[in-house]
Amino acid sequence: MSTVKTPWKESLGDLPFTLEYFQGSMWEGVELQAKERPHYTALDFMGKTVSYREMQRHIEECARSLRTIGVRPGDYVTIAMPNCPQIVYILYAVNMVGAIACMVHPLSSEKEMEFYINETKRTVKAKTRPIVIITSNAEKELPDAFLRRCIFHYIEFPGRELMSEIVKVHFPDVEENLLNEAMDVFYQIRDIRDIRKKPSTSELIDWINALQIGGIPYAQIKSKLPFIGVVVKKDEDMDLATHQNF
Repeated sequence: MSTVKTPWKESLGDLPFTLEYFQGSMWEGVELQAKERPHYTALDFMGKTVSYREMQRHIEECARSLRTIGVRPGDYVTIAMPNCPQIVYILYAVNMVGAIACMVHPLSSEKEMEFYINETKRTVKAKTRPIVIITSNAEKELPDAFLRRCIFHYIEFPGRELMSEIVKVHFPDVEENLLNEAMDVFYQIRDIRDIRKKPSTSELIDWINALQIGGIPYAQIKSKLPFIGVVVKKDEDMDLATHQNF
């Protein structure tokens, strides 16, 4: 019986020669981290972070949905998603239910997709040709190969009346004066000529939530711009917004 030579062993000093590796599934590894380090950062995506506890919650929600639609241990689940936090959640959720994930990037060529799907040795036949709906806020250029497969439909950004209805779905009891003052500032910031990133609906909803939790009087919204960092995310835009006459 031959022995593998390890000449580097003498140079390790206090470092261990072997490591103890976690014995468990991918999901169990995340579950352990969420238990021992719940507030540590698990994901950092485009300036937003997700803790291990948050990621665990998202994975569990996704796993419940997979079980609801009939995914069982040993099943193959093909995932075709771009690089984003949601693809991490569903990957670990598939592992959590005991299924097998087949990862396919949506911008792959037909031949590449065919190869990866054939690797599962499973056949899925659709009764009707599938239609995929993809939303985009036009902040990034999409590849020509992707655009050739798309039919475009432009949805106009919500006006004040519709935006008010959207906000009230989240906060039915929002004070009317607070809502109106916040929307005045929000739309004026969006109309700034040189602003790099126009705030979206989600930023307005988050801002109104912060204003309510902070107990900010509506009369101070335009004069002091409290928590305006929830709405404006870039330094250059912050300079433009804070010098506006609201």
